[in-house]
Amino acid sequence: MPLTNPAAIIHQNLIKSMEKIQPSSVKPEKNGLLTPTRPASKSNDTNINNPINRVATYVDTLRKKREELKQNGT
Repeated sequence: MPLTNPAAIIHQNLIKSMEKIQPSSVKPEKNGLLTPTRPASKSNDTNINNPINRVATYVDTLRKKREELKQNGT
């Protein structure tokens, strides 16, 4: 059976990518004197450049803003 509408598969892949991004995006901010000013690894930057991760970050931001608007009643 040929695949005529790949939207369901794409949606599942997007949700999986969002789950991967979610834990890594929550980092405690360190502002101490001895805190390094640059990130320790570049692997995080390559994940951001991946198109599916960019889209997942974008969709996650939209969902958060939508929930924020729902809670404010606006």
